[in-house]
Amino acid sequence: MKNKDKNVVMVVLDTHRFDRIGAYGYNRPTTPNLDSFASESLFFEQAIAPGQWTIPSHASLFSGEMPAVHRTLQADDVLPREFQTLADRLSHSGVTTTGFCNNPLVGVLQNGFKRGFDQFYNYSGVVPSTPQKVQGGIWQPFRSLWSKYTQLLRRLSYPIQNAFASPNEFFLAALRPLFVPMWTRAGNFKGM
Repeated sequence: MKNKDKNVVMVVLDTHRFDRIGAYGYNRPTTPNLDSFASESLFFEQAIAPGQWTIPSHASLFSGEMPAVHRTLQADDVLPREFQTLADRLSHSGVTTTGFCNNPLVGVLQNGFKRGFDQFYNYSGVVPSTPQKVQGGIWQPFRSLWSKYTQLLRRLSYPIQNAFASPNEFFLAALRPLFVPMWTRAGNFKGM
């Protein structure tokens, strides 16, 4: 039975400048909802990223280990199962865990970062997943069919998306000027 008395919300703004957030002293109202949330929350003012980019930093954030220990350094690396994630620990303790992500390096790649979440909603990638409406919305048989269809598309698209994370020709092709517009639009990269 899941424990309903505990709430842990971890907000990660990968590559967002802290000096443009009101809770950290920025005087323009650029982040009113985040500022309101921070006013009732624990937040850190002197945190230092353990890695120089998204993959090792998130692997450390989720595992509690430094990059030299977990060795998840590149986009095609997978966080080893020997490292239990924060979501694993919370879920095993009876806390319902749900992830919401708009970063394909965290939410699309099969790198172990989603491990331990009861639900994980990925808003990026070729086939985004979003929470179902609890009431109303689509006719139930159609919703079930649509769900099966999107699951199939995800299974088919993951190997392709993961191939682009490998440090080889696919990754280099993804950086070519003619490919970038297609990647950003069709791939819904970073929510665009």
